[in-house]
Amino acid sequence: MNSPYGRHLRSGIASGATIQRVSIDALLSLELAVPDLATQERIARVDSDIGLLQASFRDMQAILEQDWTGLTEVAEGVDALKAVLDIERRIADWWRELPYPLATIYRRYQVSTVSKERLETLLHFFEMFAVYLAAVGASHVKALRQDWPDMLAQWLHPAGSAGIERADFGFWIGLAGASLKDTARITSDKELRAIAIETGGPELVQVASTLGGLGKATEPLDVARRFRNSWKGHGGHLKASDAERLDRELQQQVRDLYEATASLLRAVQLVRPRMAEVTDTGLRYKVDLLAGSDPTFEARQVEVDRQVKTGALAFWAQNSRTMCRALPFFRLGAPQQPQETSFYVFNRVENGGFRWICYQEAREQEFVAQDEELSGIISLGKGKV
Repeated sequence: MNSPYGRHLRSGIASGATIQRVSIDALLSLELAVPDLATQERIARVDSDIGLLQASFRDMQAILEQDWTGLTEVAEGVDALKAVLDIERRIADWWRELPYPLATIYRRYQVSTVSKERLETLLHFFEMFAVYLAAVGASHVKALRQDWPDMLAQWLHPAGSAGIERADFGFWIGLAGASLKDTARITSDKELRAIAIETGGPELVQVASTLGGLGKATEPLDVARRFRNSWKGHGGHLKASDAERLDRELQQQVRDLYEATASLLRAVQLVRPRMAEVTDTGLRYKVDLLAGSDPTFEARQVEVDRQVKTGALAFWAQNSRTMCRALPFFRLGAPQQPQETSFYVFNRVENGGFRWICYQEAREQEFVAQDEELSGIISLGKGKV
């Protein structure tokens, strides 16, 4: 109603010479023109495109604000955007920079030619994305809150819905949303921020302050979950034409997910610390950057102020001197598997231990094994009445 069109409508029903007023009855009598569905979809896509462009320009502005020596890179980026604004190609090539193994799953989706397999892979990508965001949010809450056991206990064992013992798609979305919302609260609340700085250090608090925006990704993920449940609810049997249709309908969720997460996931990466050495200014680790679809990971030297566990997965913001250890919701490699780069996600509690599944290959792989650290996390709050 505050748009130019809305103001035009209001002016036609307003009364009064000095101060114009609109009665409730007159307001409710207005008829609003609604475009047809095809036009609505075009509007949504244009609005999404504008958001993607704004995100790209924000990235460039942030580079200049942090370090003017990046001027050449930013200028080249601006020229590239001015020359060709091929957003669809950027989304199609997302696998080049996504965290591993999200990149692997997305790449397999891109090259798949069998409609049903392509749809299944896309839904696996969405579900793996939910797990990853849940790990990002919950890991930073654990690192910044002194009362983290109480917070995690609430989120891992929600009343009236599936908990971590049988972690489904909805559970991971809920955990991602709750934990990422809490990171925003921690960094904006004066009292919580002071405690967080004391607990995790000022740099980690600064990193966490950027993560709240990832919470927007839970909306397209929940849409994908409803698509998946509807399909599974009909026995998982789909004609090729139906699979193609669902794939097309989910493209807007891919675009929304890209808009909400791409720039932040470039800034905060998944890493695996290797060897460490003591320096005059702190600790220098050799780390693997777990990004892209190729499991031959780029190695880098990173200096940090606090010790991190060698071999344990962690989140690291580029150029920062701190890392946040990832909660053990996923693991790289498995005892029974020869490939140390296979990425497994916790799925549910079983009698013999925990079930771990891998979405990287066309056919799901799984094994059952214990994990002492995860066992401690799952048991949080269970002893309370």
